[in-house]
Amino acid sequence: MNKEIIATPDSPLHLSDRHTAANYSGTLDYIPGSAIRGAVASGYLQRVELQQDIDRRLQGMDLSFRDYFDWLFLSGQVRFPNLYPMKTQRRPLVIPLSARSCKRFSGFSNGPRRVGEEQHGVRDILLNEPEDFRCRERLRERGRTTCGAPMEQLVGFYESDNGEVNGSQQVKITPRLLTRTGIENETENVRQGVLFSLEAMEEGGGSFGVFVGNLIASPPSGWISSAAQEAIQILEEHLYGNVPTGERSNRRRASENFQTDECGPFSRLWVGEAKTRGIGALRIELSELGPPDLLPPLEERLNRLQEVWEQLPEHEDTTIFTLTFNSDAIVMDELWQYRSVLDEEVLEREAPGAPPCCLKRLFTRTRIVSGWNSAHRLPKEDELAILKGAAFLYHTTADQATLLSWLQRIEEEGIGERRSEGFGQIIACHPFHWEVAQ
Repeated sequence: MNKEIIATPDSPLHLSDRHTAANYSGTLDYIPGSAIRGAVASGYLQRVELQQDIDRRLQGMDLSFRDYFDWLFLSGQVRFPNLYPMKTQRRPLVIPLSARSCKRFSGFSNGPRRVGEEQHGVRDILLNEPEDFRCRERLRERGRTTCGAPMEQLVGFYESDNGEVNGSQQVKITPRLLTRTGIENETENVRQGVLFSLEAMEEGGGSFGVFVGNLIASPPSGWISSAAQEAIQILEEHLYGNVPTGERSNRRRASENFQTDECGPFSRLWVGEAKTRGIGALRIELSELGPPDLLPPLEERLNRLQEVWEQLPEHEDTTIFTLTFNSDAIVMDELWQYRSVLDEEVLEREAPGAPPCCLKRLFTRTRIVSGWNSAHRLPKEDELAILKGAAFLYHTTADQATLLSWLQRIEEEGIGERRSEGFGQIIACHPFHWEVAQ
């Protein structure tokens, strides 16, 4: 099963980027897959009627709710995606860390702008990094021909028909600040002199529309075919959220006729923190058509990348390929130490069958991943993750058929730990890298 999840906030969303003891807490600019996964798991454990219904449907197959639950959350065969903000009908992607834009007039050249505002476009420097990289766009001001401003890193999300820079526009998140008072535990009254602030994303989609991602569920291994089909059917029914058959829903706003009794039990979820204060309500829709094709076929991407590479001054007579993270990735070595770089040794261990290759250039950063374990009512252990958007360029002597087979597998399976929570998603030969700075 490969379905598209469409989520619309019904209240502000606060998804803390890290546990803190201060009186201010920032928020992520997307909905992590772990948040969706945890909300669904909590719903199953709290609703006895759902457990009994699943037992009844699987009883004749010598299976039970526990088997279904283990497949859904413990087997790793179901991957809950990160949900990224989407403004139009085009699917969002993470902007690679190798992207650069003018310091003075940042942004995609064809993106939305105010009257009189300039945007000098975006370039990528993974394949070629100039020594003195400055903006060469023409200015509208009189007396100057080129801008000449430094090029700085551009982060966030963008929307594109095929992943390329041309025709793309940035999706920006503008959070709001919610200030609350502290509460006395004994009296449940306002605690004098205690204020704290939460950063939150707007309800109703705000300026960016909705959040989308791909839910991937493989049939339970070891089950008979009828039982596996029943498990997939149960999951679809429970996440079903009023998406009309034969057409896509209006993603900029969920249906005005949204009726809870016509939808699955998890078509409304509560995610993030401060849920007892009315924050974190999320409306879920599951597209019956599945996700649209986001990128060109892999072979086409690989060939196009070679064409661009052969036109560069530093071209060498070898095949190149790129790996770009479309989500954070938690990667460890054999000693359980966190890694921040996908070198040849890491690739061979995490993705067996990797062709002989050499890491040529990279752009990477890390961040601390925190979380909350609802079952234990304790914070999760902090982990170090490679930041989404990290990009790596490799040279290889492998033949194209072997390389394509391996790249296809690593795109489908991902890399690193906690893949079922949305970590480790990789795009091979990302079209964004074709927009080379020359």
